[in-house]
Amino acid sequence: MASIVLVHGIAQQQHSADDLEHEWLPSIAGGIRTAGHPGLADRLWPIQPANRQARMAFYGNLFLTPDQQGDTTELTDNQREIADEIALDWLTNALDSTRARDAG
Repeated sequence: MASIVLVHGIAQQQHSADDLEHEWLPSIAGGIRTAGHPGLADRLWPIQPANRQARMAFYGNLFLTPDQQGDTTELTDNQREIADEIALDWLTNALDSTRARDAG
């Protein structure tokens, strides 16, 4: 079983989990090697099929079929309340952050 789960962002539906792993893992392994952990880096890249240490959680293919993201734009009162709570948390975290990129 993999020890690291990679999760892709939006607009990856034209890729496969294998493609994304081959794109991401060299950089991740390189960063780990630079941080002084060459043994761990070697376990991530190149990929060793019998002993996979990282796997991509892939779901991009679910969005190729129309209407898979929902068929309505109307939220229930409960959904709207949850969305408002999430938005408030995001904005509060951005406001409290000391990172310049969070201010935008």
